[in-house]
Amino acid sequence: MSKAKRRKYTQPKNAQQRLPKSRRTKSQRHIPLWSLIGAIMLIVSGIVGLFVFMAHQQDEQLSTGSSVALKAMRELSSSTISQVGQGIAQNSLHTLTDTPTWKSAAGKPVFLYVGAEYCPFCAAQRWAVITALSRFGTLSSLTPLLSAEEHIPSFTFHGASYTSQYLDLQAIETEDNAQQPLDSLTAEQQQMMKQYDRPPYVEDTGKIPFIDIANQHVSLGAYFSPEILQNHSYQDIAGQLKDPHSQICKAIVGAANLLTAAICHTTGNQPASACSIAPIPDIQNSLALALSNQQSLAQSGSTVAFPFTASLPRQIAESLPPERSRW
Repeated sequence: MSKAKRRKYTQPKNAQQRLPKSRRTKSQRHIPLWSLIGAIMLIVSGIVGLFVFMAHQQDEQLSTGSSVALKAMRELSSSTISQVGQGIAQNSLHTLTDTPTWKSAAGKPVFLYVGAEYCPFCAAQRWAVITALSRFGTLSSLTPLLSAEEHIPSFTFHGASYTSQYLDLQAIETEDNAQQPLDSLTAEQQQMMKQYDRPPYVEDTGKIPFIDIANQHVSLGAYFSPEILQNHSYQDIAGQLKDPHSQICKAIVGAANLLTAAICHTTGNQPASACSIAPIPDIQNSLALALSNQQSLAQSGSTVAFPFTASLPRQIAESLPPERSRW
């Protein structure tokens, strides 16, 4: 067979080059619709799965970290408590005179806390409240949360319970993190707030966080700036609570020591494990000294400004009974 005839049957290097142009274009563009839909669904499901995984990891870290923080508050060493003293906490407590001790039906002094979940000042103050209350009993079902404002790590008292042979806790979170109504004040609690959530204790009425310790001591606002806790994880806070020289420890433990001294005044200095250790007796003496100073302020008509406060929700402020002045 000649060379010319053999070339007639030779396969081209690129078979597609021998196809008509119209057929090549149609072949290149033909992608089944179901393939596109399947690819998109795979991408979307992958993204959703990633977000679910990340959310689960964050929830797990939050749960683990908050448990470590609660343990750190409950198990503070007497050495740390003593070294901190009042720390950098601002003494916002006011000692009341000639007032009957507010007791529960069980005959125990009442510790009233009123705050809101979104409130950053409440978020900061809860650390001190939890630390102090843990010295007199056991808190259960505390849920970790970040305050909607300033994103301060904390816990909510909504749904929590407290068992103690020395103290009765009444904790009210007036609004949730979305500033929607949450817990309601009883008529008795409303009256206590109306009585003391006003001058000469603050420059204006209706401030939170509000604390009434058995109608013997009241305070408004956080005892330290929430910024101290900002951008810190629960585990980080737990770690710093072990260091009496850290700002976080000086703030939380210092504030808790102030509350502890006031609570001990209402429980007859019981239990000794909370009330007899340093620096609680010394802080009690300082509270007595502060009483004479606040009486001088009251007589002069002066008020004290507390920077770490938020306004009480309007619907609750409006529901408070008419003011009955004691001054």
